[in-house]
Amino acid sequence: MRRSFVALSPVMFVAFATLVAACSPPAQPAAPTAAPTVAPTAGAPKKIGIAYSNLIADSLSLWVARESGIFARNGLDVDLQYIASSNAFAALLAGQVQASAGGGSEVISGTANGADVVVVANLMPIYPYFMEAPAGIQKPTDLKGQSIAITNPGATFDIASRVALKKVGLDPTDVQFIKTGSVVNVQSALMSGQVQGGLAQVPDTLKLEAAGLHPIIDMSTLQAPAAGTVVSMQRAYVDANKDLTQKIVDSIVQAYAIEKEDRSTTVKVLKQYLKSEDDAAMGATYDYFVAKAPPTVPRPEQFMDAFAVLAEQDQRINSVDLAKMIDASYFQKASGG
Repeated sequence: MRRSFVALSPVMFVAFATLVAACSPPAQPAAPTAAPTVAPTAGAPKKIGIAYSNLIADSLSLWVARESGIFARNGLDVDLQYIASSNAFAALLAGQVQASAGGGSEVISGTANGADVVVVANLMPIYPYFMEAPAGIQKPTDLKGQSIAITNPGATFDIASRVALKKVGLDPTDVQFIKTGSVVNVQSALMSGQVQGGLAQVPDTLKLEAAGLHPIIDMSTLQAPAAGTVVSMQRAYVDANKDLTQKIVDSIVQAYAIEKEDRSTTVKVLKQYLKSEDDAAMGATYDYFVAKAPPTVPRPEQFMDAFAVLAEQDQRINSVDLAKMIDASYFQKASGG
């Protein structure tokens, strides 16, 4: 079957087209050692905008840093903004925010198209996804000739879906990809039966499976490095604000230390940002992400799956120097590694 993308609505298509105009077209790591707790920084806090691209627990350390006061104690006045999917990276390029937590694939595509950005942290170094499907799809190969929901072409859900299909012996051209614009919309497409497959992660898997869907691929068993959600910044901004950049990464490492030590506080943050009062679901989310997916040092090998998939679609990707796109020094300093 010829590969194609189908939009669920014109509004979603316009949102993605806007992004294209701006910048057209992932092994289990060791948990970081927490940076020392710092005293409040003297002077006026530095204002900074940080976008996170999906309502999933990949961005937990940013949320905890904000709600526990870590950002403030490090002298940062952070405006955390939810900007759906690839649009978060577009906001970074437009100067709307100074840092973006989004898919590593978007950073690669942006770099290939002229953006000068640098990745300073990897918030999701594994594939935490399950391919969910209705009862009529009993095994992965049943997806051949069917439709799979993604967020946007070239975004994390697209890359991960293609990796999952290849791992089970399917070619991405065997399915039709339906672009929906956000993780929430992927769930809606699955629930409504508009598609026969789509990725989800805890706690969304609980809701989907309660509605009759079931997992046919568990990507977490791949034990492969990934760059599902990374923190990127414009290189010029980093060069001019090295101390501020270090404080952002310090805050992420310090937040993860709180996550490990204080389950109750972290679950409260999950409830707040995921807008859920389901104790079981939020507890399961905590148990999965805090144990399996600590934020870590960004490394080129984490981006190789995304690089390979994107290079099949756009030869300009081959010009991207992954080592240059990454600056591991900030996370290494923050974690003492």
